[in-house]
Amino acid sequence: MSTSLSRIVGVSLVFCTVFAGAAESVDFSNYVELRIYPVQEDRQERFLEFFEEHYLESQEVVGMRIWGQFRDLDDAGHFVWLRGYDNMDERVAGLQSFYTSSVWAETGSEAVSMLAGRARHVHFLEPVSSEDGFAAGAARPLLASEDASLDQRGVLVAAVFQVEEEVEPLVDVVRSAVVPAFEAAGGSRLGLFRSSSETNNFPILPFIEDETVVVLFASFESRERFASVAFSEQAPAPLETFVLEPGRRSRLRHRRE
Repeated sequence: MSTSLSRIVGVSLVFCTVFAGAAESVDFSNYVELRIYPVQEDRQERFLEFFEEHYLESQEVVGMRIWGQFRDLDDAGHFVWLRGYDNMDERVAGLQSFYTSSVWAETGSEAVSMLAGRARHVHFLEPVSSEDGFAAGAARPLLASEDASLDQRGVLVAAVFQVEEEVEPLVDVVRSAVVPAFEAAGGSRLGLFRSSSETNNFPILPFIEDETVVVLFASFESRERFASVAFSEQAPAPLETFVLEPGRRSRLRHRRE
């Protein structure tokens, strides 16, 4: 076992409940980054495995939250993940700690070698209300878990809507027209977010600051269930929609009621 993996497994055992099920639950994040990375098309699976092996506990132990990591089912050249923060000061502290850590020093160059350039875009988001963030009970499977049920994780959909004028009217129509359509097709709403007005306080990792979006996150049992969604005429057209398969250790996944 590599030095960095040994360290990460040790961290996992300290901070997680050790059983062949799920890790500890994570609290609400006031800010969440939707990060879309371009990866070499034959490296998507390897990058996901590498990320889950090295970059989950190692980021959370310095105060950040990794809500999920995903394959883009419509584009083999994309890796998508979600990173959360309590506040902007903790964002700086966490990023500085992680990117100067021995884990990043030992593994960063290999991770970068699998990418096909810089992040295509990063949306820096905040929940539209205190009721719209990701659930505190979202738990992540342990690194060594052999629970076969973890392979039944469904798909996560991130629907990104462009704000042309005011945020609130768009939020209202997403709630009234898009969420019910998702739920009628068996979807579960995971969170509703909008672009944050915060200024980037860690400039070497840029995020989009010149446009505002509303993002609805939902999960479905399968891609086919999402394909069955029937929108009303009132539903706005998304700017883009990501249909994502959660990694085996993703906190966000489809959980049957």
